[in-house]
Amino acid sequence: MSEYTEKYGQWSVVCGCSQGIGKAMATEVARRGMNVVLTARSKDKLDALSVELEKTYHVQTKVVPMDLTDPKRVEILREATKDLDVGMLLYNAAVAYVRGFLDGDMDYYKYMLNLNCIGMLELTYYYAERFVRQRRGALVLVGSNAGYLSMPYLTMYSATKGFVLMFASSLYTEMKPYNVDVVYPIISNTETPGMHDLFHGGAIERMVWQDLNEVVNDTFSALGKTPTIITNKKMRRSLNFLRTVTDLNGTIEQTHKNGIKMLFADDLPKQYPSEGI
Repeated sequence: MSEYTEKYGQWSVVCGCSQGIGKAMATEVARRGMNVVLTARSKDKLDALSVELEKTYHVQTKVVPMDLTDPKRVEILREATKDLDVGMLLYNAAVAYVRGFLDGDMDYYKYMLNLNCIGMLELTYYYAERFVRQRRGALVLVGSNAGYLSMPYLTMYSATKGFVLMFASSLYTEMKPYNVDVVYPIISNTETPGMHDLFHGGAIERMVWQDLNEVVNDTFSALGKTPTIITNKKMRRSLNFLRTVTDLNGTIEQTHKNGIKMLFADDLPKQYPSEGI
């Protein structure tokens, strides 16, 4: 029995783990000795990850391919995990949309809210109830720097991740008396397939990438200790410095200035319905 299985339980449920950060998080959970329920849309990628984790870490896995916007998401995972000793929910599933707010599509904004917030809310409610009853468990709700200080042209994504930040950090204190740990890792630009799908050309070339291992290590080091963790050490230092020389508004303004420069250089998208960027 590993430290994690003894503290939390035999199984973790990892949502949004077919690639990138979610895959790295699922791998770390397996490395720490927990069996893993793998869920995302791509069955082929989940099957490949399942084989890799079982072979490398000698854990059990269960593949549950599904669209996490499915209204039956809780029912599907309840059925898949009803006989398992689940002790961790890790919710990484999210989408983003880079463009001016008015240049975006309202249907897609609602889709973002459904995946980034409502899916997280419903599954957290279900598993938190199980964890409270068994008096042990962990909730890892993956976040973003955009949800911490906000980011223009990622307005809706920032809003959804800001919701998760307030939700997770509040829940951290509520769950403590029941031995349920909650953490919201505040993640910066990490080089993953999803980031390359989201940004292109000059924006990719201007990115300062955070090491994926640093993201994973900081997340699990903070679990059970703090409600949030800024996983980029350089950003932690920068924000600590900004707090000593300016107020919250000044910190936000500087963060926006740096973010816009990285994303667009001097070629800002127009703020009205158009062909986008």
